[in-house]
Amino acid sequence: MPHASLTDLPTELLVNIFEQPTLSSETLYSSALLCRRLHLIALPIYFSRNGVDLENKSAIIELHPVRLDPLSALQICLFISSMKHISCVFPHPSCAASLDALLMQLRRLRAFISRLSAVETVILNLDSIHSHSWCQSIGNDKVLKKWARHYGGLLSCIVNAGCTSLTVINGAQLTETYRAGPHWSKLYLPLAIRRLLFPLHDSRPNGFKRRRSQGTKNIRLSASLSPCFSHLTSLHLLSTTLIVPPGLDWTLSVLHHCPITTLSIHMFRIKGDTRMRRTVLPLMAAAAPNLTTVSLIEVHHWDQEAAISFVAQLPHITDLTLDFATPHVRQWPSSALKALINLRAPPAVVDDLFFDRDSLPSIQSIAMIWEPSTHPYPDTLIDPISSIA
Repeated sequence: MPHASLTDLPTELLVNIFEQPTLSSETLYSSALLCRRLHLIALPIYFSRNGVDLENKSAIIELHPVRLDPLSALQICLFISSMKHISCVFPHPSCAASLDALLMQLRRLRAFISRLSAVETVILNLDSIHSHSWCQSIGNDKVLKKWARHYGGLLSCIVNAGCTSLTVINGAQLTETYRAGPHWSKLYLPLAIRRLLFPLHDSRPNGFKRRRSQGTKNIRLSASLSPCFSHLTSLHLLSTTLIVPPGLDWTLSVLHHCPITTLSIHMFRIKGDTRMRRTVLPLMAAAAPNLTTVSLIEVHHWDQEAAISFVAQLPHITDLTLDFATPHVRQWPSSALKALINLRAPPAVVDDLFFDRDSLPSIQSIAMIWEPSTHPYPDTLIDPISSIA
């Protein structure tokens, strides 16, 4: 008579065993590899403990460089074919460590997403600890080429999976490999945009240049997109990796080829040469002139002129958030914001925009961003409210 095994137990008893708090996640994972029946019992219990909501098709994944993490279980899962939401938090990149550990995590996430039939929203947090870290921001040609291939591959895989909203947070990997020249470079625009906007202009690379101390090759993070699968409508840039080269090329390509109408940029997290941001924003405006919803968060006084110029180049904006950390009032171009319906901004900015009462003919709602810690006296609201009334 054959010996009884774990799989001979009734399903109800197996569920009761696997749900015991003393049973480790590692044991659940190992059990899911034994056979299909245990896989279908153990893995849902593992997911319920580790941030994966099967009912809502949502996963919050904290990656780990050495031990088992939820992505390991998702990679072996036989019953998940699509996801509504994926939020992936990468370990803090040690400045002393090689970039290879992060590249491995990028490959793992790409392998999982590539087999999904669809994914709706994705959030990538490239640094779980420091929002302003500059770890691994420099690298030679070889390292930069690897980063461009793996990071660009993951981002394009996400878009080609049908993602509608992509958010990238933190991280500064390989963002100091280029520098901004005295003039912005039309060469850095994707070829299609360059031909459209500057058909007769010479194409000398007079803008972004490699830092010679790190390499000489012009390596870019290109977007490999399938137009029929490009449903991306919202892009939220809270990481400098997609604002400056080499990631800027991917951002410009996506803004040009995808139906993006919503763009957010967290300016304060994009620390670097002020010239870089003043170079980048006009390129984005040229690549995506049909944006309708724009948020510029924590814009400091040294970047406000560039921010205003950027917004003024987008005639179709209906929803605008301007979070000027220390508003420096100046008059806006009279032709800007004619289509604006909803506005969120500090009182001083609202007052400035209503200097000409005809400047916002379509406005319907206004929300003032007011921080008592920096503006403790309510009278800072009086002038803006008076200008609206």
